[in-house]
Formats: sequence, C-alpha cells, structure tokens
Amino acid sequence: MYPFSGEDGLNLNMIDIHNCSEMSIFHLFMDHSIMKLIKKETNDYAAKLAHSDKHKNMVVEKSWKTLTINEMYGFILILLHMGYLTKPCISDYWTLEDFCSSKFAAKILTRDRFRAILSMLHFSSNMNYIPIDQAGHDPLYKMRPIYEHLQKKFEQVYRPKKQIAIDEAICGWRGRLRFKVYLKDKPTPWGIKMYELCESGSGYVFRFEIYAREPGLSNRPTDVVLRLMEPLLGQGYHLYTDKIIIPVQNCSHSLCKIKQCEQEPSVQIAWACQKR
Repeated sequence: MYPFSGEDGLNLNMIDIHNCSEMSIFHLFMDHSIMKLIKKETNDYAAKLAHSDKHKNMVVEKSWKTLTINEMYGFILILLHMGYLTKPCISDYWTLEDFCSSKFAAKILTRDRFRAILSMLHFSSNMNYIPIDQAGHDPLYKMRPIYEHLQKKFEQVYRPKKQIAIDEAICGWRGRLRFKVYLKDKPTPWGIKMYELCESGSGYVFRFEIYAREPGLSNRPTDVVLRLMEPLLGQGYHLYTDKIIIPVQNCSHSLCKIKQCEQEPSVQIAWACQKR
C-alpha cells in the first residue's frame, strides 16, 4: 500500500479565505479571460450572420447590439438563477402575472436581450470545424475552449483528500447530438455522458471527461480511469468505483474489494460488490 502524500485542500495562492464572497468564488472558475473569449466569439458569430444572405431577414440578427462583458456576466447569472428557480419556459422569468412573477431576471437583462444572447452564444469559431470524415475531427470543438478552461480551473482551485471516486454522470439533453446516450438507471436518462473524478466526502469534481467518441481516444473503462487519475498518480489516493467502471470477474458479495491497478500499481482501486 502506498502512503498518502497528496497536498489536499484549497489553493491558498488563489483564495483569500478571510475575505471571499460568492462572486469571488465564481470568478475563480469563470474568470475575465474566459468571459472575454465567450463575448468575442458570440459577437463574431452574430456579425457573420448579419452579413449572411441566408439569415438576412431574421429579426435577431438585424437588431443585434454588440455584447458587453457586463451583459455576459448578467447572462450567466440569470442561467444560474434558472437552475435554482425552475419555471416551465424562459418567458416565465419575465412574466408580470402575480401568480408566478419574479423580478430577478428583469433587473439584469430584458427578455428579448436574453433570448438574443442565447441564440448567438458561441464558445468557439465555426472556422475550427473539421468534417467527421477527415483527420483531426473534434466532436467537442464547439465547446473545447470552455471545457479545457474549467478542467484546468477545477484542478487548480482545490486538491481532493485521500478518498476519491469515479462514476458516470448525465448532463440532460434531448436534442440532436451524435454522442447522445441513454442510461435507463439515471434520473435523467437521455443526455451527454461524463466520467467524473470527485472527492468522496464533499462531492467536489476534480476532473471530468465527456464521452464524445473522439477518434483515437480509448473509451475502455481502465483507460478512462487512468486518464482522469493522471495528476494524482503515485500519491497514495484511494479510488472507489463500481463494477461498471472497473469490470470485476468472479466477484463475491462482500462489502468491497481493493486491488492494485495493473497498469499503475500506485492506484488502489476499491469497488462495491452489489447484487444486480
């Protein structure tokens, strides 16, 4: 067994624990650089549509006003509000009906401005697209910048304690998407599958990987585990998972089993043994 040598906890070089607020924590992950990138790509996309013959009669493109950083922050804030206070449709957040009115969103952006930003929202230029049948195709090119940015920030801000776990998660989605999956046992069965490496005690997501069927990237469970564990290898972490992530042959029904990963002996893998 490897002794635990990881440096867990908050990165105190990034966080002033004596003078922090909800907004300062938000800025740790969504800093000015990524917000500027989203603003630029959104404005560029709207400008291209405004000069496109295919879309010249669309009202949103004709009435578009250049997006500002403050509006970008306001847009994200409203999205967070929508996640906290669920309503049947977007327009309900601006309704004046006494029965279901809420004034929060209207204080930040008008309904039409929010919808305009939502329709133009871009994280990456369409010029980066490589067709699926050509070398270098990236199924995640639309969101690659923010995907890599959040991955980096999650690792920088906090290091997990000794007990960690990997499991599947679903980001709900029913639209058209080549790598959309269906997992019947999840609360939201249709959507985008992700593998998440989390701290067992707090649930903090340290690393994650989207299952997008990327060319040349192995989706074997053991390979996924080793990719997610890469920054923590050799530090004595205890990884907990189940038989779906790490298949087990001839597993008895004891509480759990622990073994060394064949590819990386420093990884101690424990999995629950449950009857299906």
